[in-house]
Amino acid sequence: GGGGSFHTHMVVTPETGWGVVVLVNAEHLLLLTKPVEYIAWGVINMLQGQTVSPNADISKILYLGTFIIVALQLLSLIWGVFRLRRWNRQPESRPRGIWKLALRIVLPILLNLLAAYVFTVGLPQLVGLPFAAVLDYIPDWGYGFVLSAALAFCWLVWGIAVFIVLRQASAPP
Repeated sequence: GGGGSFHTHMVVTPETGWGVVVLVNAEHLLLLTKPVEYIAWGVINMLQGQTVSPNADISKILYLGTFIIVALQLLSLIWGVFRLRRWNRQPESRPRGIWKLALRIVLPILLNLLAAYVFTVGLPQLVGLPFAAVLDYIPDWGYGFVLSAALAFCWLVWGIAVFIVLRQASAPP
């Protein structure tokens, strides 16, 4: 069982006389329950001389996915800043037409805002907690969400900057 800041799991095997209690000082909701059970049963297997097979841990996949999305957001934002500087220096390289502008400016903004929405609203609802509770109970995941939302806001600011630069460049002198 567990509470807001801890989780426990107990395994007793009367036929062997072994028992294991695992105490963890964190409660990662659905992400931690199974790994704690795996630890307890793995210790029982080791005590009985059996081999322990590694188990797939969904939390690793979720953490890796969050890291990859945030890294892509950051790299694309850096790329966008360099692109804006190039458009300033070389006006002929600017996208011409509404579809090219939408593809290079609006689409990345919308994708980043979607990622921020999924991280700050969708996933907390999936685990049944408000966003503030995610920050309390799963801080390493929650602060990744905060970083994603901050990068989405930076993308929005970048889009406004691009709009202003392109508008000033197209205005007659």
